[in-house]
Amino acid sequence: MCGNFLCDMLTRKEQDLLPAGVMDGIKLHRIIDNYTDEHPLVKKAKKMVASIQGKYAAVTVDIYFDYFLSKNWNKYSDEPIENFESRCYSILNSQIDTMPTRVRPKTERMIQGQFLKSCTNYYNLGRTFHIVANRAKFDNFFHLATLQLIENEEQLNELFNEFFPDLVGRVNTFCREIM
Repeated sequence: MCGNFLCDMLTRKEQDLLPAGVMDGIKLHRIIDNYTDEHPLVKKAKKMVASIQGKYAAVTVDIYFDYFLSKNWNKYSDEPIENFESRCYSILNSQIDTMPTRVRPKTERMIQGQFLKSCTNYYNLGRTFHIVANRAKFDNFFHLATLQLIENEEQLNELFNEFFPDLVGRVNTFCREIM
């Protein structure tokens, strides 16, 4: 799990220094990203928001799908979402000393801020989009993203629920391959 979490925060050079188990998590993260980016249902969702979100349509849909995962959690897991979140924070805390020094403070802040709840409701989505907007290198319309979600929520939720079982299948295939 740590590799999946750390992937976007580390350079390739830093990643290459990590233990094999963490590297498997990084590989999983990349597989999820690539599979998601190429999936026809995700491409359809991106087209739905591209008129407003432009080059940031993929980022917007990624955040929307995090929202839909939390909203539809009980369809995909018997474990209550609160227990899953606590377990993830506990695992990350237990591994913090093995992480590159540079990412430890950020990881601690993310755990303290309960980052897994960042897309659970409209208010948190608005905060998330505000943070993303401030980090974006180009002009963007993230300030309209939550409203755009509300306007298209039913259709986007349907796309997510069609897509997510496919992603779970791909993840399960990867996990069987590395065992």
